[in-house]
Amino acid sequence: MLLSYEGVPEIGIFIRVTEDFAFLPPNMRGDKTNKIEESLKIHAIKTQINGLPLLGCLIVGNSNGILVSQHISEEEFKKIEEEVHIPVERIKGRFSAVGNIILVNDYAALVHPEVSVEVVDQIKNILKVPVQRGSISGVNLVGMAAVVTNKGMLVHPKTNEKDIVFLEEFFSVHADIGTVNMGSTMVGTGLVANSKGYIAGEDTTPIEIGRIEDALGFLEG
Repeated sequence: MLLSYEGVPEIGIFIRVTEDFAFLPPNMRGDKTNKIEESLKIHAIKTQINGLPLLGCLIVGNSNGILVSQHISEEEFKKIEEEVHIPVERIKGRFSAVGNIILVNDYAALVHPEVSVEVVDQIKNILKVPVQRGSISGVNLVGMAAVVTNKGMLVHPKTNEKDIVFLEEFFSVHADIGTVNMGSTMVGTGLVANSKGYIAGEDTTPIEIGRIEDALGFLEG
């Protein structure tokens, strides 16, 4: 499925997806909300963080827990907490754009190399996965340099073979390189996915879609 938000194809900035939930801006159109729920077989939660629609940047999570920006209001926090029924915490430390600095599935989490020991421990405790600091193709914003599910992973096109092997072993999935939205290398800005489906920015080409479907495990054979 191809999608834009307010005419912007960088949907990964505005949408955060887990195996069970899609966090969407409050003004996301009803027909698009329904398509997201149907395509990914998840429950949509319309919310914002500190009044902003940048949910892909300010929320991250897996089947075990959710981490949000420390700038979230109490009302916004309670809404998420009530709807997800799994642990929700504000991220500690100086980084607030948790979706940019954490790449996670149900098996592992890769985080920005400058994340503190305290935050690494928090991520382990809430998301209940092994955590390692690192970058992808020299990019510290690992949450936007790749998209990972419990089935597969699409990574920045300049990622070398050695790093791909590491990522495959660490996240326990198949990984491959690709782009979105007619050549954007920061694939997390234009793609959201779980093990049941994916949604790409509306400028994503058929060739890019083929790479996405292969990397994320949606091609037969």
